[in-house]
Amino acid sequence: MGLGAIFFVLLVAQTLLTAWTTQRSLTLSQGLADKTLVKLNLAHGAKLSVVQVQQYLSDVSATRARDGLDDGLALAREQADRFRQQINELKAIDPDGVSQYEALEKDFEPYYRIGAEMAQAYISGGPAAGNAMMPDFDQAAATLGENLDRFVADAVATTGAHTAELTEGAHMARNWGLVMSAVLLLGLIVMILLNFRGIRQLPAVTEALGQIAGGNLTGAALPVKGKDEVSALAQATNSMRDQLNGLVGGILHAADALVASATQLSAGLGQVSHQLHSQNQETEQVASAMEELQVSVAEVASHTSSAAEAASQADASVSSGRDILEPLLADIERLAKEMTDTSSMMEEVEKESGEIGGILLVIQGVAEQTNLLALNAAIEAARAGDAGRGFSVVADEVRGLAAKVQSASQDIQKMIENLQSRIKTAASAMENGRVTGTRSADGAASAQQQFDAIREAVARLNDMTTQIASTTEEQSSVSEDMSRRLQQISHASTEAVGGVRESSEAGSSLRGEADRLKEMVARFVV
Repeated sequence: MGLGAIFFVLLVAQTLLTAWTTQRSLTLSQGLADKTLVKLNLAHGAKLSVVQVQQYLSDVSATRARDGLDDGLALAREQADRFRQQINELKAIDPDGVSQYEALEKDFEPYYRIGAEMAQAYISGGPAAGNAMMPDFDQAAATLGENLDRFVADAVATTGAHTAELTEGAHMARNWGLVMSAVLLLGLIVMILLNFRGIRQLPAVTEALGQIAGGNLTGAALPVKGKDEVSALAQATNSMRDQLNGLVGGILHAADALVASATQLSAGLGQVSHQLHSQNQETEQVASAMEELQVSVAEVASHTSSAAEAASQADASVSSGRDILEPLLADIERLAKEMTDTSSMMEEVEKESGEIGGILLVIQGVAEQTNLLALNAAIEAARAGDAGRGFSVVADEVRGLAAKVQSASQDIQKMIENLQSRIKTAASAMENGRVTGTRSADGAASAQQQFDAIREAVARLNDMTTQIASTTEEQSSVSEDMSRRLQQISHASTEAVGGVRESSEAGSSLRGEADRLKEMVARFVV
């Protein structure tokens, strides 16, 4: 095989290698611009949407949609729709990862649904209702967060790998181009030195090679006369000029595409960095809201403890009052019974005094009859004269006794009437006392019932206070867990920012290499 054939083989090899490296760089650049960067942007956008959903739900839960702060549910719904749209876009540009995106959708739907229900429970039922749903929401958030962080990390790693591969391809194209150019130039020099028979054509060939070495690829084609080595050299020079012309044009096109891809990569990574920065800010705001929620939980726990202490004191006071009221109620009932018995006895005394009055009336009637009989006897004794004088004395004595009996019965009648009047007064007072005692007994019984009701209410208050304290402790634990998870998210975001920064630096380095490649081939005039 002659030197011309060897030179031609080397030239063809250089052309094929250049075409391969150029096509490879173009393919990598196009894939990086059309898929990898878009996928990375959508991945970070989806993660930011999830964080913003959690922030808006936490805000509306903490404020309970009061004081005009009632737009959290609507904003969370917008972010949820944005997340679904981003997942659909990922499915469109990356059909191979549809199963992974569907898994993220499957994790997101219960996360959003439980979060919205929990926020609504906080709004309508307060902390007790919302805290009951917090564990389910934390579980859904943890599952979604782990899968989403894994997806974002894979996207960042893929972007870095593609960037490194593109940089490596650019370096390979440059190095092989330089090596093959040096080999071709060396072969040309050897052929020139070994072929003196076409020495007269050598000046033209030398001039053409000088133009090529100087970067001018626009010269006219050398005439080919004969089939000697110099003619073959002239033909090879023409072929080399044509091949280098196409090669340099392809390299310039590839360098332009590489610069555009590197610029787009830097811009995309800048946007991703901005989104990650926004995500960090949103995460810090959520963490701040969680700290405020923890302070509120601590205040609720303090107030709950005070309420429990007050309830215990109230229960002790109610128990003490009930202990005092029970013997008092027994005394009132016993007094009411005694008043009733006394009233009955007074009624019997009044009745018996009435019977005594009746007896006195009989005695007065007998005394009047006795007085009449004594008067009749005195009249009859007067008629009898001296014979009836003794009988007259007896009749006077009987009449005197009858008068005394009648006077005494009248005095007794007055005393009985006074006694009956006083008995009636005493009976009325006894009846009033009995009624008052009964009323007092009823009031004491009602007070006892009220004490029992108060005691039951205090017991329920104690139960509710205990439940609130338990719920508050659970809420505090959940808040601490959420704060810890937010710190993990912030740490992961910081690491992602570092990865994006490294990728951005790699993109800048790639752009610099592309610029240097353009400078190297810019000296060729095509």
